[in-house]
Amino acid sequence: MESMPETPIARVRNRMLRSFGTLVSLAFAATLASACAMVDATIPVDEDQAAARDLAALADDGLGDQSVADLQRWSRLTKEGREHIIIGRYSDAEEALVEAFAVSQQFRKSDVRRRVSFGNLERLAARYRSDGADAAARRLLTIIAIESEGLTEFDYPKLSQLLVDLGTLEERRGNLEAAGRSYRRALDLRTEKNGANTSSLIEVYLKLAAVELQSDAATRTLEHATRALSLAETHVGERSPEVVEALLYTASANRALGNHATAEGEFHRALDLQRAIEGSTYTEAALLNGLATTQLETERLNEALASVDNALAILDLLKIEGIEHAMILDSKAQIYAAQGRSASAGALFDEVMLHVDAASPAIQRELFQSYEAFLVDENRLGEAKRVREQIEALNQTTGAAPAVSESVDVVDPTAETAEEHDVPTVSSAADAAPGWSE
Repeated sequence: MESMPETPIARVRNRMLRSFGTLVSLAFAATLASACAMVDATIPVDEDQAAARDLAALADDGLGDQSVADLQRWSRLTKEGREHIIIGRYSDAEEALVEAFAVSQQFRKSDVRRRVSFGNLERLAARYRSDGADAAARRLLTIIAIESEGLTEFDYPKLSQLLVDLGTLEERRGNLEAAGRSYRRALDLRTEKNGANTSSLIEVYLKLAAVELQSDAATRTLEHATRALSLAETHVGERSPEVVEALLYTASANRALGNHATAEGEFHRALDLQRAIEGSTYTEAALLNGLATTQLETERLNEALASVDNALAILDLLKIEGIEHAMILDSKAQIYAAQGRSASAGALFDEVMLHVDAASPAIQRELFQSYEAFLVDENRLGEAKRVREQIEALNQTTGAAPAVSESVDVVDPTAETAEEHDVPTVSSAADAAPGWSE
C-alpha cells in the first residue's frame, strides 16, 4: 500500500519522537548503574595449588609434555595478569589474561581453571567499566558471551547479568541488534533457572522494551513493557520506579501505535506515581516530555508547549544543563516549528547545536537529523546538506545503519551523565547504564 505524504506536523512529530526516545533512557538508565555494580561471580581458587595438584594428574593420565607446559603457561600468565590488575596496568593484564583464557580452553571442561579464567576476564571488565573504558569492557564481555554459549546459569552463576551488562554496552554505542541478542539470551537464562514469573525478569523486559522502542518496533515494545509492568506490580508494588518506567514504555508504544488516549492516560498515571515517589526529578521531566509528544501528535500544540516548559522548569530547578537540557530544548524547538514560529525554533536549534559535541555519536546523529529536517522544511537546503554530511560521517565512524521502522523514529539510549540527577533506582541489578560517550 502506498503511504500517504507526510504532513509538516507529522514531520515535526516524528523528529520529536526521536528526541523523546533519548529522554526515556536518560530518565532511567543511569539508575541501573547505581543499583548494583557488576560483580565477580567466581569463587576464588588458588591456581598455584591447583597447578601443583594437576601436574601429577596429567602425568597419571599419560598426557604429553605439551599439556604440562600448557598448565605451567596458564599459571604464569594468570599470575602476571592479576599482578598487572593490582598496579593498574590494564592493557598488560588483558594481554596476559586473554592468552591464559585461550590456554584454559585446551583443558578438560570440568577443569577449575576454565572457570577461573572466565572470572579473571570478569574482574578486568569490571575495572574497565569503573574507569569508563566501555570499548575494552565490551571486548572482554564479548569473549565471555561467545565462549559461554550453551551454558546455563546453573553452569555459570550470574551469566545472565554479564549478558545484560554486555547488552547495555552495545546499546550505548547504538548497536541495538547486538544489545537485543544479549538481553534475549539473558531472559532465556533467567526464565530457565527461576521460571517465567520471577522478579529478576523485570530488568530484562525493561531493557528489551527500551531496545525495541529505539528500533521503532512499537508492538514489541508494548509486549515487553506490559510484561514488565505486570511483574513489577506483583513483586515491587505500584509505587515503584520499575512501574513508572514500564508505564513510560507502554505509553510510548501506544502513542506510536496511534492509541493516543491510552498513551496519555498512561503518561498521567506515571507522572502521578513518580510525584508520589519523589517530585521534581529528572524522571518527571522525561515523562512531561513524553506527554508533550502525545499532545503534539494530536495537534494540541499549546498543551505540548506547556508540558515541555514544565519539564525545562524542573531541569532549571535541578540545575541540569548541557546536553540533557539541550535534548528538551530540541523538543521545544520542534513544537515551535509545528506552530510556524520558525525564528524561535531556529534559535533553539542553534542553542542545541552548541551542545551536540558533548553527546555520544548516536545522540549527535539524532540531534543532527532533527535539525536537518527543520532546515529542509525551511528550504535552507545548503545548510541541510552540510548537516547531512555530518550525519554520514558519524554513520561511517560508528558503522550505523538505518533502522527498519515498525512505527516511529526513536533514538539510542544514554545515561551516565544522568547519574548526577538523583534519579530513583529502577532495576535490581546492573552496572549497565548507557552513557554519552565511549
